Amino acid sequence: KLKWRSVLNINVGINRKNISDKHWVYFPEEKFAFYRVGFYSNFSKSLCPDGASSMYVEVSCLPDSRLPGKNQKVKKIVNELKSAGILKISDKIISECILDIPYGYVIYDKNREASLETIQKYLRKNSILSIGRYGGWKYSTMEDSILEGRDVIKWLKK
Repeated sequence: KLKWRSVLNINVGINRKNISDKHWVYFPEEKFAFYRVGFYSNFSKSLCPDGASSMYVEVSCLPDSRLPGKNQKVKKIVNELKSAGILKISDKIISECILDIPYGYVIYDKNREASLETIQKYLRKNSILSIGRYGGWKYSTMEDSILEGRDVIKWLKK
């Protein structure tokens, strides 16, 4: 009964340097298929060749609609990036890599709490510790996972 949203992570290289001075930007507008765009080359210049930029575009989707028509989705995304002012008409895509992330975000709904209680009870009964975003079926950051890992180590030492 646990539900989730999948993510298509579209990674592209652009033939223009400095396409943005941001690390990432959120797009809550319904007119865009993507919700976040990030710029790898702003984290490190070594993440793309000289004179180029690298970026990722995240598209949330239902689990059943991840891959069908991915080429059309990329064309649509590129057009939307131009509409958003991130890409210019003269920009060329020099590399592309689509990562399919089946379990991108957990969904908090009316079934989540009871389902997790049943699952966690079973796991604990079998001496299985389940942590992290998917282990706890919760939204968590890398920092949260590191802290949970630390807590497991403390528990194991006892």
